[in-house]
Amino acid sequence: MKIFSYIIFIILLALVSPTLYSTNKIDSLLNKIKTLPNDTNKALSLLQLGKQIRKKNIDSSIVVYNHSLQLSDSLKWNKGVLNSLVGLANCYEFKSEYATSIDYCFKAIRLAEKYNNKDIIAVAYMCLGVSFKNQKEYDKALEYHNKALAIDLGLNTKRRIPTHYGNIGVVYSRLKDFDKAIEYYKKALDLEIQLKNTRGQSTHLGNLGVAYKNQKKYTEALDCYKQALKLNEKDNTKEGVVVNLANMGVLYTILKQYKNAEACLKEAIQLSKQVGIKRHLLSGYDALSELYEKSGKPALALENYKLAIAYKDSIFNEDNQKALVQKEMQYNFDKQQAQEKLEQEKKDSIANEEKRRQRIIIYAISGVAFLIFILAIVIFRNLNISKQKNKIISEQKVEVEKQKDIIEEKHKEITDSINYAERIQRSLLANKNLLEKHLTEYFIMFKPRNIVSGDFYWCAELPHQQFALVTGDSTGHGVPGAIMSLLNITCLEKAIEKYHEPNLILDETRNIIINRLKNDGSQDGGQDGMDCSLIVFNNTKTQLSYSGANCEIYILRPSTNETNNTTEKNHYHLRELKGDKMPIGRHQKQNESFSMQTFSLQKGDIIYTLTDGFTDQFGGENGKKFMLKNFKQLLLSIAHLELTEQHQHLENTFNEWKKNVEQIDDVTVIGIKI
Repeated sequence: MKIFSYIIFIILLALVSPTLYSTNKIDSLLNKIKTLPNDTNKALSLLQLGKQIRKKNIDSSIVVYNHSLQLSDSLKWNKGVLNSLVGLANCYEFKSEYATSIDYCFKAIRLAEKYNNKDIIAVAYMCLGVSFKNQKEYDKALEYHNKALAIDLGLNTKRRIPTHYGNIGVVYSRLKDFDKAIEYYKKALDLEIQLKNTRGQSTHLGNLGVAYKNQKKYTEALDCYKQALKLNEKDNTKEGVVVNLANMGVLYTILKQYKNAEACLKEAIQLSKQVGIKRHLLSGYDALSELYEKSGKPALALENYKLAIAYKDSIFNEDNQKALVQKEMQYNFDKQQAQEKLEQEKKDSIANEEKRRQRIIIYAISGVAFLIFILAIVIFRNLNISKQKNKIISEQKVEVEKQKDIIEEKHKEITDSINYAERIQRSLLANKNLLEKHLTEYFIMFKPRNIVSGDFYWCAELPHQQFALVTGDSTGHGVPGAIMSLLNITCLEKAIEKYHEPNLILDETRNIIINRLKNDGSQDGGQDGMDCSLIVFNNTKTQLSYSGANCEIYILRPSTNETNNTTEKNHYHLRELKGDKMPIGRHQKQNESFSMQTFSLQKGDIIYTLTDGFTDQFGGENGKKFMLKNFKQLLLSIAHLELTEQHQHLENTFNEWKKNVEQIDDVTVIGIKI
């Protein structure tokens, strides 16, 4: 009986599909599908219906695809769910509701990746490319079209590969890179010729014509339009005939061949009336109006302009009507589904009650048998427990001592390894001799959370007796952070071989880190890196250049009495130099360059660099973070002290704030006096 129902549906679908676009016939066919059992065949029928009506009744197609999605999901039919999601994505892209289309695409991709369905992933990428292209986000459009192409090249999906080339060509055309667009259109055309797909050939020829027209290669453009038109006429593809006649009419208008232009546009309009596609009538009358205006026939130009406006209003009213039809169809179908769900729940309730009674009987019998079994075990064990007790205790004592020795040995090995790693890390930190050579007065407060640290400080001599100082905060802390800090230092060392300005050093360091981590085994690759501040002092310490990645530095300068131009003792004002809001590593802003600031220094200036460990530490009476605001006030309050006293004051303040709270991150603060 089921097979007979499906055969009847397929016959009905074939009969109505050529004229499927009226609301009554869609309702009739949808009602026929509702009579089928809720199985994968019914879901497949809904998918076929959604595809059939998509181009002419897009709102109804959305309703049908939603029903298919609900049914496929309830049946746990993954293929149906995937095709429904892609169908909805295409529908919303056609309606120019790109945010919704993109959302459905990513839902389809996530599920397809779970089941390794590369075919669906390629289709979803292609839809994403079209959506981003229509939103003028051409870089993303190219990214997703190329991803779709790569998948289908791997799968050797010959029917879609030329479509991808054509889509990429359209994006380059939007970017006005017509040479590149023509290159991809020709690739697509060559493949369609091999596949003997005349419809695809006509599409790519038409696109080639548009590209040549934009390059003002009118002879080549006209030749492409004529070839495309010939293929459309051979295949009886009326919409393609309309498009190419209209393109030829527009081109003849540009060439001032007004008689040919008029003939092409009138024929396109006449055929559009037969096909019944109003948007082509709108563009046809609009092009004809422009033709008459340029050829000096203002009355005819106005007449055709009014016709174009009329069709524009008609399309708007028709869209409103479609929205009402969609809501009505959605209501009726949801009502039917709710009734079916209620009946199924009643059946499930009866079946579940019967299963519950059977489980109670089984549990009762099993419980009695289990109690008898336990009783037998207890009796048997009591006969042997006294004999085994002393033996077990002795063996346990021996095993405990053995495990204790093993744990102590492992702990010693781990501690020794970490201490050795700490010595290696310290050997790569800024060399004390090099610091004292270039800095007269300074202090470094360096407090790793564990033995080894993700924080680091590093320095290097640059050409022209310049001196670079980096305060860095690597991704992570402990052993992983320490390993990352070693990588960051080696990348900095590599970068200064090539560049000497702080912003260029950070740009190059980021490139090296991303390249070295791209094959780290994670899905995205290279997400780790660091935040840091980089100061470059000139040879006389009268000027510094600064760049930062999510870090800032502070410069405290003694205040000046404006009356007698003298320095006021114990009074300082604070200047903050902020870095860029991006890390050194893979990030959405990784293609942006770091900025550079310069600052003229005076004798007595104090420069402070830091990571976020001090300011993010929880403590105090209320267990809150220390915060940057309090840290700045702290610097202003101790700026008049000697640097050694400032260092000790910072240590004391941090320990008093933290008290019994665990240190949450590595801490680094550096002070330099000019």
